[in-house]
Amino acid sequence: MRKGIDRKAVFEARSGEFAKGFLKVLETDHQPELVSDMRARLDAVLRFTAFVVDQFIERNYSLENHDSDPLDQFQLHYLALDRFIIVSNDHNIRKRTAGSPQASRVMSFESFLRSLS
Repeated sequence: MRKGIDRKAVFEARSGEFAKGFLKVLETDHQPELVSDMRARLDAVLRFTAFVVDQFIERNYSLENHDSDPLDQFQLHYLALDRFIIVSNDHNIRKRTAGSPQASRVMSFESFLRSLS
C-alpha cells in the first residue's frame, strides 16, 4: 500500500496548505498570491520535511540516528529570506534540499570560502 502512494504529488498538493497554515500562525494575510510566494520561500523546508516523512514510511528511520534533523529543519526556515545562507558540512542536508530554489544557499564550508574570493 505504501508503494502505491504518489508521495511527490501529495507533497506538491500539501505544500500550499503548509504555507497557508504558516501564514495563519503568523496572523497575517493568506491570499493566494502570498501563499504561493511563501510556498516557494519555504521550499527547502518542505522538501527536507517530505524527505524525512518518506524515510519514516519507507525505511527504518530512527530519530536517535538523525538527532540533528529537527535542528536542520528549523534552520532551513531562514532560507525564506534571500539574504541568508546555511553553511554546513552535513552532506545530507544538501541532498535533502536538492531541487529547491534555495539549494544553492545550502553550502559546504569549502564552497562558502570559495564564494568569498
